Amino acid sequence: MNWSTEQQRIFSALADPTLRHLLVVASAGSGKTTTIVQCTAELSPYVAHRFLAFNKSIATELESRLPRHCIASTFHSAGMGALKRAGIKSRIDAQKTNFLLRKQGLSKTDFQTYASAACRLVSYAKNAGLGALHSADTLAFQRLLTHFDVQHEGNDAELISIASKLLYSSNNEMSFIDFDDMLYQPLRMGLPFDRVATLFVDEAQDTNEIQRAILRRMLAPTGRLVAVGDPSQSIYGFRGASSDAMSLLRSEFAMTVLPLSVSYRCSVLVVKEAQLYDKGLTI
Repeated sequence: MNWSTEQQRIFSALADPTLRHLLVVASAGSGKTTTIVQCTAELSPYVAHRFLAFNKSIATELESRLPRHCIASTFHSAGMGALKRAGIKSRIDAQKTNFLLRKQGLSKTDFQTYASAACRLVSYAKNAGLGALHSADTLAFQRLLTHFDVQHEGNDAELISIASKLLYSSNNEMSFIDFDDMLYQPLRMGLPFDRVATLFVDEAQDTNEIQRAILRRMLAPTGRLVAVGDPSQSIYGFRGASSDAMSLLRSEFAMTVLPLSVSYRCSVLVVKEAQLYDKGLTI
């Protein structure tokens, strides 16, 4: 295969021991997955490596493309692995917080007023690491309430009080967990993760604070993080992803930034038309 100049620079950077963490800023259609898969082929087979994919279907697809010494999984799978190794057996129930909220003894009116907003706020709290990475105090909840513009028809102070109690009860009920818990609880409980020499992260633009903390836990002391993503495709802010996730990764891990800017998805005429709106798109 004929690799582009940008792809060759990425391969060279991966082979350079003086460059540790790498951030690949990849435009849509630039062949980012193919490029990163090729990177895994150059890794030592004598140490552990991991590719964190965006969802289970992509992780499953990658299994046939990655070398045996590089495991493909999701963040949630990594979190569940930490819980299972600690002997914690929990069934998964996406409606956990709603179920626990019904046990709080709220009046019918208060439940109708606050239930949806309280469950959303607790989800944001878990993804932001309240009670695991940061204090779960009133001010922290208020910041999330404002930042994510959680809509409700009641009183902010009452909503925060309900959400705070709900987070507490959720943390004390581990016989069943929701999808947020799969990431949040291992960190709250200080559980160890499998550490790897090289950690690849796809769709880095959609990571949140709890996921960045998991990356730190998964890297060996001298491990390397290789993250790839497109800040223009950040669309998961509604579930707690940071809109500036790639900038945060770059800062937190002191990453070397490499471009992957050439799109192969469209014809030259289509790309030229798109350039009228996005001056950063090249052919």
